[in-house]
Amino acid sequence: MRSLALATAFLALTGCRQTLHLYEPAPDAGLAAAAGKGGTGGRGGSGGRTDAGGAPDGHCPGSSGPPVTFTPDMPAIVIALDRSTDMNQPFDAGESQWQAAVQTLSSYVGLYSPGKNSHPPILFSSLNFPNLDTGCSAQPGCCASPSTAVRGYSDFSNPAYDCPPGGGNSLSCLTSSDSRPIGAALTKAQQVLAGASVPSNQRYVLLVTDGLPSGNCAKAPVDDCGWAGQMAYGIWSDTGHFPFVIRLGQNVSDCLGQVAGAGSSVLFASAYASLNAALDSVMASVLCSGTVSPVLSAEEANQVLQVTVAFHTSVAPDPQTGWTYDPSNGRLHLHNASCTTYLQNGGLFVASACSSAHVGPGNSP
Repeated sequence: MRSLALATAFLALTGCRQTLHLYEPAPDAGLAAAAGKGGTGGRGGSGGRTDAGGAPDGHCPGSSGPPVTFTPDMPAIVIALDRSTDMNQPFDAGESQWQAAVQTLSSYVGLYSPGKNSHPPILFSSLNFPNLDTGCSAQPGCCASPSTAVRGYSDFSNPAYDCPPGGGNSLSCLTSSDSRPIGAALTKAQQVLAGASVPSNQRYVLLVTDGLPSGNCAKAPVDDCGWAGQMAYGIWSDTGHFPFVIRLGQNVSDCLGQVAGAGSSVLFASAYASLNAALDSVMASVLCSGTVSPVLSAEEANQVLQVTVAFHTSVAPDPQTGWTYDPSNGRLHLHNASCTTYLQNGGLFVASACSSAHVGPGNSP
């Protein structure tokens, strides 16, 4: 691979690179290339860091191909929250399952909504079930609410405690129904995701409930569990992901496993610690990834990609604690410790070493 050797030598001589912020996409292309002003090194004026031989457009002198760029994931998540009467069961710290779910989900919406802080962003929306939706023609207890975009702690928590007419007591805002029309909730979530402004593989559903689908809401010959499973499969067909399922209370095996999908598992939470752990797992699954363009070979990626988290901590290629790259689609993923550091501190940077000639898929080295 003579061109890779040239690229490595060129990097050693020039140090030219472009740096991209995962959580601060540029206005036009969803990425930011930090290209220094031309010169011989040091720091230079408004161009920020100036790398020897750099160019304003992100290319290095003599480069025959486009610069490598990194586009971060900004996923969309629909939160489907159970508010049946059974959610008034005790959970932890003297609070009910409903209160714990609303407070904890609100804090995560506050942390990860766009523009709130240095955490990577998620586009959240929420719905609840069962709900007395006036636009729903199903029998009582078999409707889900419309979905609402939420962009912060109060956006989620205030409506959650704002009871609709006939919606129960003012403290917990639970309905008077013990039905769980999960199939209806997933139907609404699928409709919302179909109109999301992000790529289909960055669309997710998070279902939070304390029990299996119920209420005799499905149409024969399918029962409530079968309806929920069918809708979960439909979401998988559209997005490539089955819903994340967090079950509050007992760790039991039932048809919620069908909703979570083959190869996945229901996340159980019986106290605040396990609820936070479940949500941390969801955040890690949807946020610690992005796309490198143009697609590189595995060898090229290992040679030229430079990854740091927390603004300065270097991350090595490692499937256990570092990053991996998929040459079939250009996807880069952080794993375990590096992903956790990023979620807690922000500051993920992906840089690429300039090369005198880009060697892409199908090109001869």
